[in-house]
Amino acid sequence: MNLWRFAVVAFVASMALRAYAQPANNDFKQTKEWKALNRYVGTWDNQETVTVPELKQSRRTPTAAWILGERFLQLKEKSEDGAEMVHLFAYDQNRRAMRWWSFSSLGNAGVATGSWDEATRTFSFKMEDTGPTSVTLTDRFIDDDHREWRFIVKDADGKVVFDVSGKVTRQTNAVPRPAAVQQSQNNVKQLFIGVMMYANDHRGALPDTIEQLIGTYLKDDKVLRNPRQPDREKGYVWAKPAQKINQVRAPNQVIVLYEAYDKWPGGGLVVGFMDGHVETVRDEEAFKQKLPKPAP
Repeated sequence: MNLWRFAVVAFVASMALRAYAQPANNDFKQTKEWKALNRYVGTWDNQETVTVPELKQSRRTPTAAWILGERFLQLKEKSEDGAEMVHLFAYDQNRRAMRWWSFSSLGNAGVATGSWDEATRTFSFKMEDTGPTSVTLTDRFIDDDHREWRFIVKDADGKVVFDVSGKVTRQTNAVPRPAAVQQSQNNVKQLFIGVMMYANDHRGALPDTIEQLIGTYLKDDKVLRNPRQPDREKGYVWAKPAQKINQVRAPNQVIVLYEAYDKWPGGGLVVGFMDGHVETVRDEEAFKQKLPKPAP
């Protein structure tokens, strides 16, 4: 092939790749699938149990992080027998499907296609090119810090020949994403500044909702998004005291802003107090004791 033909072929190939490539902007981060994958970031404690072909229990510590412009999530783990595994996850916007590539130091490799169910908070995958054998994986987020997964292999007759499941807990000493925690703290501080400005304009009265602050006291609603829970539309809760701002007793002990949650997270909550300071409260009972008391 002469140089001219090579240049033409290379140009056509590059155009084909561009046509297939994902969009170049950051819109992909707005998909529910990317936000769901973002839950994996961090280090986990994985307790797994094989029930078929024979009972066996083991433990591993997988770690997940974004790579390649945050388009691929890389998960690395090492089994107790020394085998190393690398998994890549991504949402293919062209196929409108989840993709999973798995590689092992033992020489095994596989690729799977799947989906994310927002209602059940579950990833479901099916391995490709397995012939008559069926290989599936489901991974459900119980909450942001706990998961349950199951990997099943069935033969051509539908008989289960391999069945392994796991219970996974985020390591509290690795939780999670220091930059995200700092950003969440900054969000709470910005929200409180908006509350103070509102109170100043309303003779000490406090807003009924933090949404009231948007537009007048806060630029936009981005501050309502919690980077630690990017898939949650409303990331923070405003606990309005019954009194006006200057009538709240011991304001340094009264929590008025905190991260929204379904189940108490292992790493605690970022909270804002009535005096304006922000901290992380790790004990749920202590948190509840510091919420505003109802009016007598």
